[in-house]
Amino acid sequence: MYFRWVLIVFILLCLIHTSLSDASHWDYGHVGPEVWEDSYPICQGKVQSPINILTACTVYNAFPAFQFSPATNATQNFTITNNGHTITATQVDKNAFPLTLSGGGLNETYQFANFHLHWGENYKSGSEHQINGDNYAGEIHFVYSNSTTKRNAVLGIFIKSSKPNVHTSRKKRITREINSTDNSTVIAWEQYFSTADQLNSTNDTNLISLQLSILMNTN
Repeated sequence: MYFRWVLIVFILLCLIHTSLSDASHWDYGHVGPEVWEDSYPICQGKVQSPINILTACTVYNAFPAFQFSPATNATQNFTITNNGHTITATQVDKNAFPLTLSGGGLNETYQFANFHLHWGENYKSGSEHQINGDNYAGEIHFVYSNSTTKRNAVLGIFIKSSKPNVHTSRKKRITREINSTDNSTVIAWEQYFSTADQLNSTNDTNLISLQLSILMNTN
């Protein structure tokens, strides 16, 4: 992973009905969103990923807080897998320790499915979605699903990365930003990246113990 996670800067809630499951026939390059519909007719929609949020066109609306199940605040075991596109993390004991999401404007309760990251070739690309046409260095997705409605709720968090050649004064400011966040969140993501970095080939897996509330920095 080329970038070091620095700061969570934005949280986006997306509701999606499906996802592309064949990891070998699509990407964000030559087989990108513009041609997905050629192989996946369901991708012909007009209001779907990737999303460019134009802030000048947004309207403020207050929603209640998201509600997470108690297991979100406890350490859980996850299997992380290199699927050829990214590293996905799925819960090992999902039936014994259900991780659920509700509230926040959602009309249903959703069960945790996985979390994964999007990243690119440099600090100006990587996020799946955009703000005013700008990409972020990366984007974290916490995916929840409802088996009855077949809908997914995705908590998306943009990642901002420092440039590799920033000046000393800028580095000091970035360091202050890191120190001002919950240090346990930084440590947890460092643990994740260290473990994920060992998955060099498609279908490689590993186990890791993490706490979702710390990864999300919701405490």
